[in-house]
Amino acid sequence: MGHQLMLALPLVVLHSQQDLEFLCRDATLGSSSGAWFDVSDGGNGATESILRYWKQLVPKAISLVEGCDCVAGCPKCLSQWHCPDHNNALLKQMGLFVLKAACSK
Repeated sequence: MGHQLMLALPLVVLHSQQDLEFLCRDATLGSSSGAWFDVSDGGNGATESILRYWKQLVPKAISLVEGCDCVAGCPKCLSQWHCPDHNNALLKQMGLFVLKAACSK
């Protein structure tokens, strides 16, 4: 979900996906969690934009994922060149499931 929202961010607000990063904590401790953060010193407002434009951003990310004809994820709908985990353990369908759940809240 983090990668998919970052890909949709430039389509909703004037931020590049390079303005922020998303990290996820491993689920081996019983639960998973993730966090976005601005990559520039002092911040650039990209993380705040995710929260401010959540209702527009999530449907845009869902549209990107559903409109992509790849099987499990590609640079168009999921993977990111700067991922610290090298896009390991990412699955397009799981991100879409979480996005749809987030959209219904």
